[in-house]
Amino acid sequence: MESLWTIIQFVFVFGLIIFVHEFGHYLMAVILGIPVAEFGFGYPPKLIRLFRWRGTDFTLNAIPFGGFVRFEEEVPDEDTEEATVTAKAHIVEGAVGEPDVIIEPEAGEQKTKTVDSGIIGGITQAPKWKRFLILVAGALMNFVLGIIVLVIMFNALGNPDPTRVIIADVAPNSPADLAGLQVNDIFKSIDGVKIDSSEALSQQIQANLEQEIEIVILRDSQEITTSLIPRQNPPEGEGAIGIVMDNPKLPARFGDTLKNAFATFWEQVKTTVTLPVKLIQGAIKPEEARLVGIKGIYDMFAYAEEADQMTNNALPIMRLSLLSVVSIAVGITNLLPIPALDGGQIFFLLIEAITRKKIPPRLANIINTVFFFLLIALMIFITFRDFINPIVLH
Repeated sequence: MESLWTIIQFVFVFGLIIFVHEFGHYLMAVILGIPVAEFGFGYPPKLIRLFRWRGTDFTLNAIPFGGFVRFEEEVPDEDTEEATVTAKAHIVEGAVGEPDVIIEPEAGEQKTKTVDSGIIGGITQAPKWKRFLILVAGALMNFVLGIIVLVIMFNALGNPDPTRVIIADVAPNSPADLAGLQVNDIFKSIDGVKIDSSEALSQQIQANLEQEIEIVILRDSQEITTSLIPRQNPPEGEGAIGIVMDNPKLPARFGDTLKNAFATFWEQVKTTVTLPVKLIQGAIKPEEARLVGIKGIYDMFAYAEEADQMTNNALPIMRLSLLSVVSIAVGITNLLPIPALDGGQIFFLLIEAITRKKIPPRLANIINTVFFFLLIALMIFITFRDFINPIVLH
């Protein structure tokens, strides 16, 4: 049952990342006045049309991972200047490497002329800067989601108060347990010496191994005095008196949480971008830089869930952290100059801007399709490896 609940949470989190990515494309198109024909959850075949809003069909599709934004557009015929056809779909790729796909009209389909009310000729005829903004908007929304989650995390964690030491956990049958110490007790003094830091507590305990010490703690605004004998050779992982120390949290200021969120975001971007260089230089091991698929991400999510269950945090901090990491990573990945990704389409735009010639739609479609299947093959390989050689988390 717990496994099913983990799967449900994982699907929701993954779906949120995809939704935010695709909503970025959709929102930017609407802002720029480019009508959107369909906003799809998942990939075709279409199951149902959920609703229609401002000319856009919001649909639920059969393949649950992925999503797309479809623009009705006019694609000029390569051989005839005046001839036009209705391109039935231009799918801006899903959040995790699913490709852009331009679906050509079926053979024999009657040539009709569809003109968007905002952009004559549809998105392919829109100014380059508008197409660029629509393509980059998905990644930007992933970055925004990552930063918002980081702000929530840092706000929930608060700022540690280094002047007070609190008990985060008590080992069963340890000296602390036998002396009646409990989780959330705050140390006041040991043998009359004020405890105003974790270092002060450790020093007093280590200075009195195998000797009885008097401890004063604060519990529910009341001071309680007890005594215990720190162990010279405690069981592994328990420490001399059998507690896990922590610092009480002070309310976080919004300015601090925002600053920490942006700093963390920037560090992750730098780490991700410089990872290949560090791998080539031998600064990190190949196993530390391995790509992971859906299975690998699920394993990390399950581990994060277990870690959250071992803490007293009000929010699932580890799972929120993973949500932020994956969302930011998805944004970075989609900006890579690989055909079938947003970055590949931006690269096509750059070529178009330099040469002042559009890449023929059929050629672009072929390139995107080839890289689509290459990405699918890579995803299958990575997923297979994740099953036979699962990632090891510590």
